[in-house]
Amino acid sequence: MVNKIILIGNLGADPEEPRKTQSGMSVVDISVATKRRSKNGEATDWHTVTCWNKTAELVHQYLRTGRQVYIEGRLQYDTWTDESTGKTRKKAKVVADSVQFLGSKNDAYESSQPARQRTEQEQARNFEERQSPVDPPRPRADGNTHGPIPF
Repeated sequence: MVNKIILIGNLGADPEEPRKTQSGMSVVDISVATKRRSKNGEATDWHTVTCWNKTAELVHQYLRTGRQVYIEGRLQYDTWTDESTGKTRKKAKVVADSVQFLGSKNDAYESSQPARQRTEQEQARNFEERQSPVDPPRPRADGNTHGPIPF
């Protein structure tokens, strides 16, 4: 039998401070949004991911809202009795075996801020990073600077 979950998505909120179990292990829950195609276009699914020990500490230290992550783990169901209604409740969550941080740490900030709120300096820096040096076209013997049409 196989119980394997792979998610690639974005953090929905900054991770909280990891809590400690009675045995001293660190644990933190994060919320990850993934996108999928649906009949009506695109839909967003939200997943609760539980991280343990060193992974919990690293997630808390380095991840912020909007940061893209790759998660491998397993599906687990928590079951409890609702005290107010007496009904049995169930919740699915992903228990992370590994979490990889994707993109750069600036991606989370830039994806969570509208372009109009970024400073001109940030926009100029991003523009310069995307530009690749290109030599200007050289004139051919007939004076035409354009090459053949590529189609």
